Amino acid sequence: MSLTGTILFTHMFGCFLMTLNRYTAVCHPLRHDDMWTTLAVSVLLLADIVIAFAAFTPLYSNHFVYKPCLNGWALKGRSESIEGIRIMSSVVTVIFEMTSLILIFLAIYGLRKYGNGHIIRTDKSLILVTAINCALSMLECIYDISFLLNIESESVAFLKWIASQYEAYSLLIMTSNAFTIVFLSRAVRQEILHRWRLRTPTTTQIMPATT
Repeated sequence: MSLTGTILFTHMFGCFLMTLNRYTAVCHPLRHDDMWTTLAVSVLLLADIVIAFAAFTPLYSNHFVYKPCLNGWALKGRSESIEGIRIMSSVVTVIFEMTSLILIFLAIYGLRKYGNGHIIRTDKSLILVTAINCALSMLECIYDISFLLNIESESVAFLKWIASQYEAYSLLIMTSNAFTIVFLSRAVRQEILHRWRLRTPTTTQIMPATT
């Protein structure tokens, strides 16, 4: 859970910053450029990574404990309880995702007064991707809460489905930003096409010299 939680927090904070960026662009356009300077974005991204690692630092020294059995060794648990980390992770996830959803609704409401230009379509697409990320993170949060409350997933159909799809939506959480930015950003697509476009060999035609 140590590295997984760190990556999840990094992803979640990054999505929150993207949501906040789209919200200020739509609802506060006059102040948007002043707020999102290159220095401010660099500091926020660095803080995102540092906070994510700091939140799960205790887990890096919390090792697994094994016990001997007839067939070798069996996992007994961890050297220390991780329920506090799970509670913290669930609470932070709920707070950030609920705040993100509120900002998304406000941004969508603000987009109604604009037209349907390319920039507006891009904003809508980014907001939609962020909303999907919020839903995936909430599934992760529900899974952690059910684990903390010792709710048997087999007795609840929805929890059973979440548990069975854990690897799938965890993979989507970790990789969604990487592939969606390619589809949503025209500049990124053009850069990829420019770099990977097959270059046709040029032929040089030698003209005979005339006297």
